[in-house]
Amino acid sequence: RTAKQRLVDARKIQKKLRLLAKEPQSTLPDVFLWLLSGRKRLAYVRIPAHSILFSLVEEQRGTDCGKVTTLFMKTPGCAVGQVFAKLEVYLWLGPTKYSKEALNSLPEDFLPVYEEQEEQEGEGQSYYLLVISPPDSRYFQLRCHLYQGRGLMAADDNGLSDPFARVVFSTQCQVTRVGLHTLSPAWCECLVFDRVLLEGSKEELERDPPLIIISIYDYDTMGSPEPLGRAFAVPQLQFVEWPYQKPCLRFYDITRGKSSAGELLAAFEMIELDYSGFGEPCLPSSVEPQEVPFVSDRFVIPEEIQPKLTTFRIEVLFWGLRELRRVQLFEVERPLVRVECGGKQLESEEMLSYKGHPNFKDLVRYFDVELPEQPNLHPPLTVFVVEQRAFGSVALVGTHQVPSLMAFTPPELGDMMEEEEEEEPKPGTPPITRRQAEGRCLQHGYCMVTAWLLHGVTLLMNQVYSGDLEAEFRQFQDWLKIFPLLKGKVDDDDDEGEEERLMGKYKVGRSATGLAPADLNGKADPYLLLKAGQQKLSTRENYIPKHLNPVFGEVFDLTVSFPLETELLIAVMDHNLVGSDDVIGETKLDLENRFYSRHLACCGLAQYYNPDGYNKWRDSKNPSSVLAGLCRSSGIDPPEFRPLEVKVLNKIFKIPPDEEAEMEEHAALSVLHRWGEMREFLSGACPLVPEHVEVRPLMNSDKPGLPQGYLHMWVDMFPTDVPAPPPVDIKPRLPMQYELRVTIWNTDDVFLDDVNPFTGIPSSDIYVKGWIKGLEGDKQETDVHFNSLTGEGNFNWRFVFRFDYLPTEEVVYKKKESFFSLAETEFRQPAVLVLQVWDYDRILANDFLGSIELRLSDMVRAAKTSEKCSIQMARDRAGPRLSIFRSKRMKGWWPLSRLKSQEDGKVEAEFKLVALEEAEINPVGRARKEPEPLEKPNRPSLSFSWFVNPMKTFIFFIWKNYKKYIIALVVLAVLSVFLGLIIYTLPGQISAAIFGG
Repeated sequence: RTAKQRLVDARKIQKKLRLLAKEPQSTLPDVFLWLLSGRKRLAYVRIPAHSILFSLVEEQRGTDCGKVTTLFMKTPGCAVGQVFAKLEVYLWLGPTKYSKEALNSLPEDFLPVYEEQEEQEGEGQSYYLLVISPPDSRYFQLRCHLYQGRGLMAADDNGLSDPFARVVFSTQCQVTRVGLHTLSPAWCECLVFDRVLLEGSKEELERDPPLIIISIYDYDTMGSPEPLGRAFAVPQLQFVEWPYQKPCLRFYDITRGKSSAGELLAAFEMIELDYSGFGEPCLPSSVEPQEVPFVSDRFVIPEEIQPKLTTFRIEVLFWGLRELRRVQLFEVERPLVRVECGGKQLESEEMLSYKGHPNFKDLVRYFDVELPEQPNLHPPLTVFVVEQRAFGSVALVGTHQVPSLMAFTPPELGDMMEEEEEEEPKPGTPPITRRQAEGRCLQHGYCMVTAWLLHGVTLLMNQVYSGDLEAEFRQFQDWLKIFPLLKGKVDDDDDEGEEERLMGKYKVGRSATGLAPADLNGKADPYLLLKAGQQKLSTRENYIPKHLNPVFGEVFDLTVSFPLETELLIAVMDHNLVGSDDVIGETKLDLENRFYSRHLACCGLAQYYNPDGYNKWRDSKNPSSVLAGLCRSSGIDPPEFRPLEVKVLNKIFKIPPDEEAEMEEHAALSVLHRWGEMREFLSGACPLVPEHVEVRPLMNSDKPGLPQGYLHMWVDMFPTDVPAPPPVDIKPRLPMQYELRVTIWNTDDVFLDDVNPFTGIPSSDIYVKGWIKGLEGDKQETDVHFNSLTGEGNFNWRFVFRFDYLPTEEVVYKKKESFFSLAETEFRQPAVLVLQVWDYDRILANDFLGSIELRLSDMVRAAKTSEKCSIQMARDRAGPRLSIFRSKRMKGWWPLSRLKSQEDGKVEAEFKLVALEEAEINPVGRARKEPEPLEKPNRPSLSFSWFVNPMKTFIFFIWKNYKKYIIALVVLAVLSVFLGLIIYTLPGQISAAIFGG
């Protein structure tokens, strides 16, 4: 992790700790201090009780407990930043038993003096007056050198202000002169506060110097001044015995509430007056100058402190104006641009017809101005766009302020350029104020534009940008700069203004992802709408119903002319049957900036040069022509091609060995990919745009700051004087149609769910059910194998499933989400075959016995025999695995389970996958029907019904299980009969033998 990331994490932790440290509901009420005049309350200040709460443990004390702090009082309901009075106060809050500690924290030089007072009747506590008297005090002279302010907020409706500064120190207050109609006033004024009494020792003043408050106001002829912001400064102390040091000008941040409101360039020095001589106190002799220069009724900054000025020349290329809005209900017809810097102004020519030709004819103008030698002290450059109207009136269209000129300084003047580039605002950084955007300055030319909104086929692209392309290449403002023109008064709600100002300035796309729902059902019916000038293209007829991640795959060809049609707007609309369509989100693309950029953003550079094939070179010029044109436009000699190297100017590019064919083109393309390395030899060289895909957020003005989805795209531009190459076919890939033939042969070891109530023997009436996930409407079932006593079932039954499938994606199917839906919705999910075994019941609900789910693109290989089939095959990532889309055919045994760890049977099946065209040529029937019928299974012919075949049922259920008992019983019965007969006949035989003998 980088140090920057750790710093961000530390700040998050700090913010959380501060939130936890503050009680959600304070047990102590806040302290209020009121400024009274008689009985009238003028101003107040509110102090949180925890900030001045005392504790014996120093770490647990309030931050301001026992300290002299500066507080600013305000009137109830006053504007943001307005201060009524400044109050310096010592505050202490704690339990009464620690009241003696209240004065222990006083500065050492402040001594309390008590005055006793008589006790009042009825009260047991004495009251006394407390006076704090410092033994040491001294007089100072404060000099406030206010040089200039820059980047101030606009307070008037014309987008400007009439600023002046009010400096408050101790008990004195002074103001500067008013700067009329400017956001960067140059006061160059010195405010002198003479004989200011400060109490305390030298060490105390050095350790805790007094605070100077500089409030910036806007002067209004009618009404009170409006506060623009406030800055705080600590003066540079100069005691009598110290050698004098000249103060240096520095910048002080001006804030308004929690937002930035500009900067103040000033210096402050506080000089101790010398009382060692007789008469009036005077400045020490080392101070220079002794007297501040006085010019035109005001003190000016001494020359020793003012920055040294040097003559600079500012050259301005007035290119054109774009998107100017109405001013005072009238269209802008003949505008002109006025540039102001350092008190000097430069005007462009008056545009004859803004609507007919919004570019200037007289492009380059310049003026000389005296500016400080230090680049960081340069005043800002202000751009005004005005229009001369009837009766000599001048209407202000808008203004823009360039905070620093270092970005436009030639590199040979110093290394400041690099430092400034690091400090430049990042693309998309919102301005600090909220004002109405009135237009922007820019561009020229003619070209043809081809915008390709592509599907997911990105194999041609070697670079996918997660954001817009402008963010990667400095907004393509390497040659022409865009200056947003602002007009209007600043509101107090600065944070919202920043987001509103950010809306709709950039963006564009490819296929759309993550669209915000626009319908009540949580979906959208998106289509594309393109606008370029008066041209409109729409795909409303081919809208995609009920989809938040649509794939458009559209190619749009537009012919646009610069400077009339410089912006391409792409909007994703929501189709409505009744009423107007809604805008989901939109994005804007500045075509002119891309066309003229040195980054060559017209057509991205491919990774390899292929003259033909699916990855054919897409530009209208081959790489060698592009490189030659780049050298020609840069004013250098053409490239020199050598074996395995190319020389451009004084730079040698080593070329990796490649194919012999088209070697020069490969070498030129390799140089183009590394063109950014030419910076050290060629000023203005920059990296070139590679072949890419942009992912740009879609914005909606009704929901500022919140992307409503993302659009994936790329844009190619070609001049009309060169034949444009054919566009790449990026239509969405159509799913392939397949027919899956599943033959269910047998089952084995299926769980026996039924139990015979007479014999207790388990059995099941088995049948198999199958379908493909997502196509539940096409479920198919086998016939029933009744009274299976061993879990074995014989079926010889064929399932036939037809489905659409994308090899790199999923099963594609369409269906209506509900009965009231007018259009079918497209769904995608993995191709998974589900086989389930059920127990058939005539009266009650059928019972589930087991199932298996087979992902057709990644399924476990079947076992050849039932004995080799085990529950291990049903586990995730069990091997070996195969894809039915490759093997086309598979037969064997797969395990069934109700729980992942328990085997509940096996099923023998055969899969055969054929394309739909082949299936129509060689069809097969479902179940056992023609064509290619299947034979009936050889199931047992017994019927185990006691009423139909009682003897067979007896033999199977009783004889088979109790045969030895029955035989033993029969033998015993026969023996018993013989024994009985013997016993029965034996007496007669004995008597007959006796009497007969």
